[in-house]
Amino acid sequence: MEGAVVQGGQATCARVKQLPSEGSPHWNELVVRYCRHFHASGPTEPSELRELLQTPVWSVALSGVSGAQQELLAGRLSRVFESSAWYSPLAARQPDFALRGRFTEDWDQRTVQLTAPWVDREPYTDHEERTEVIEEPYEENEEYTDDQGNKKTRKVTRIRKKTREYTVPVTKYRDVHKTFEYSAQRHSVTYGFSIAAGGVLSDRHSAVVVARTDQYSAYGFEHDVSFSPGHVSPQRPDLTLPHEWFSQNALALEQSFAGQLRESWRQYYCSEPSFSLETAARCARAGVALPAHASQVLSDVLGSDGPRTPVLFSSGTMPAAR
Repeated sequence: MEGAVVQGGQATCARVKQLPSEGSPHWNELVVRYCRHFHASGPTEPSELRELLQTPVWSVALSGVSGAQQELLAGRLSRVFESSAWYSPLAARQPDFALRGRFTEDWDQRTVQLTAPWVDREPYTDHEERTEVIEEPYEENEEYTDDQGNKKTRKVTRIRKKTREYTVPVTKYRDVHKTFEYSAQRHSVTYGFSIAAGGVLSDRHSAVVVARTDQYSAYGFEHDVSFSPGHVSPQRPDLTLPHEWFSQNALALEQSFAGQLRESWRQYYCSEPSFSLETAARCARAGVALPAHASQVLSDVLGSDGPRTPVLFSSGTMPAAR
């Protein structure tokens, strides 16, 4: 942060921490985080916020999931909860949450016959008609006058042109569509994921429940056959492994859980018709954009930093005022 921004934040910290905060633990916590953000000394952090909870106690019953995976998933969901607006290590209450569902996997392998189309250039004999012009001798009688003036007849040979037709054999090639057959091992997998997580945050709130249901089916072939005319080459199946696919769905479940926790806080504590400093600060814990009237209440005290205070409760950095 630029020096002027830090100095401005420290000056605001010095001013707002002098405001009365007794009975306003959420406002007090916001001031603590605000001052810390600008590397300034803030008020004493509140010891307890009554809406907040400790890490849930998980009751886990997942069929088809190893004990290690169950423990890992519950731990990851706990870390999601600890990153939410609902968590405080100093909270007095620890909610009971449940993790229920199942994961299924089915593998199959069998021998199959595969085919590959290809085109063969096949020779064959055809016959073509040809023509040629030949010179053919022939005889005819010719009259002539000898030296004594007598007319006589004699035979003479003459040449005449004649067109002759004949047939010759020729080799030609034609495309013949064929099918190459070969054996392979067909590997197939089917996975199913149907898991729900949630619990009751308090007697005043409805249960927070998220569920994830998904299915994956795929297959591939394994063989060592090569046949270049049919573009056949050795092949190995590329199938997603069960633990990889389980992890992908577990991550999606965690993201849904985080979103539901955030939305629950926003629904319960950011929907009031009017806000005080305390309730506006409590709303800011959701880490998302404030309602306009809550933003205005904080802006009246923190100036242009008011609308940006939700970032103090997330992993981001408060943007500089424009």
